[in-house]
Amino acid sequence: MLSTTTFLALALATIGLAAPAVDLEARQQQTNILLCKRLDCSGEYYVDQINLPVITGQCSNVPDIFEFRPVDFQGKIRAVNSNGGTSCFLYDQEGCQGTRSALVLGGRVTPLNVAPYNFDNRTRSMMCI
Repeated sequence: MLSTTTFLALALATIGLAAPAVDLEARQQQTNILLCKRLDCSGEYYVDQINLPVITGQCSNVPDIFEFRPVDFQGKIRAVNSNGGTSCFLYDQEGCQGTRSALVLGGRVTPLNVAPYNFDNRTRSMMCI
């Protein structure tokens, strides 16, 4: 027969073993960033702007094909607008390599031709956080 102390120790150990593992990917969220060829983000969709889905914490390259259409945005982005509280770093090479921009805060159109960004027509990849 098990003592009360032994029983409680075994019960707590079993609960500890059954605890779910921390899922690091659960902290990553899908969001969007509007990539614009015009400083005010106006113009025709697919031609002057695309709303690119990204996953926070993962590098995303500026695509050549978006939603099954060829698009021409590599190195031609003049402004961005990331969703809500999402902020992003922009890079001048694919794979989030090369020079990194200042942190672009989300929720507003950010022209890239002014300080502290000075990243006009340079973006080839991004990482949002």
